[in-house]
Amino acid sequence: MKPYPYNKSYYVTENGHVWSTKSERWLVPSKDSSGYLMLKLYSGSKKTAIIKRVHAMVLETHKGPRPKGMICRHLNGVKENNHIINLCWGTRQENNDDAKKHHKEGKIFSSAKLSAGDVRTIRDLYLMGKPLKELYSMYDVTCRTIRNVTSRKTWKWLN
Repeated sequence: MKPYPYNKSYYVTENGHVWSTKSERWLVPSKDSSGYLMLKLYSGSKKTAIIKRVHAMVLETHKGPRPKGMICRHLNGVKENNHIINLCWGTRQENNDDAKKHHKEGKIFSSAKLSAGDVRTIRDLYLMGKPLKELYSMYDVTCRTIRNVTSRKTWKWLN
């Protein structure tokens, strides 16, 4: 366990647990909208908090500051696995390549309604002129989901 370099009131273990010296307890992270574990860190007064993703805290504490232009990669593709051996700094392209490798076929999230095969079919049908309304009815998803799939706002990594 080492002190978090950007706020010495917190200590970070190699497996992603964070200890608060102020409250003298292990902090319990919550998930952000992207599924990453995050914590609210306070410095000085309780009124000022910053949100930090746990994986970034682990790397910053145990590997050093984030290099310019780099992001945090989960090597096994599991966002909740914040052990130091599963994390490294890398480029956005390396992270996208990881996503392709780990989620090439099937669904990325167990709650996802679409699989990689569904996305390929939706894109093909859209290119052949199938209306969005028919596509979202066929797959029981929202029109926005189909728009995001066809415009590659989601499932960017999938060819």
